[in-house]
Amino acid sequence: MTNQVHQTSDRAGKIQSLTLVVNGQPYQAQVNPKEIFHEALEHALPAGLLVGHRIRISTPNGDEIFPDMFIGETVTHFNTHTFQIEARQLSEATEGTGERTWTNFGFDHLAITVADRADAKAFFSEVLGMRIVRDDRHQTVLTTGNTALFCFDAEKAPLSDGLPSQRSERWSLYCHYRNGDTRLMIQLSEIKPENRGFVNPEHFTDQMYDYLSGNYGVRFEGEQER
Repeated sequence: MTNQVHQTSDRAGKIQSLTLVVNGQPYQAQVNPKEIFHEALEHALPAGLLVGHRIRISTPNGDEIFPDMFIGETVTHFNTHTFQIEARQLSEATEGTGERTWTNFGFDHLAITVADRADAKAFFSEVLGMRIVRDDRHQTVLTTGNTALFCFDAEKAPLSDGLPSQRSERWSLYCHYRNGDTRLMIQLSEIKPENRGFVNPEHFTDQMYDYLSGNYGVRFEGEQER
């Protein structure tokens, strides 16, 4: 299998072939470049590997890949169609640590699409008093400190600005919930110890990620937004 990248094909949204090496076992997957990695894993890997496991994704060179990164742009950035997957049972991953396998402390953020993002920004910031921490062509992020609202333009698909993103401050669990015609993608996150804490902690906020501590949305070094 060649790792030669054809960027024009990637951007056009054509199907790509990936090799996912899970605990040393290779799996071939046909994916859409506009998918994010956790979506591809759901239809490419046996269900038994996706339930009750802690999963880490990396390139053959050891670069960490996060589940909410888009496949096409990640393939282009790292120049590889092969990705290593480490799948460990949660009981094994937490053995000897004295910790529970998962603790849900609260509601981190809600991502919505809106017809008029400028109007939504004005309403949530001026009427409800939420603080704007990001506002660019990709999205608007408003926060109360420990809860954030991500606003995207309704016509944008996929929700990507064409650059891979890093989410190295947290562990994440992804799942889908369907209720009638409504389908939600849920991301449950546990902030790593070195990224926890607020200047003035209240209640459970010392376990949450501080959106006000810096620019939200860490990008790969050396790359500029187009």
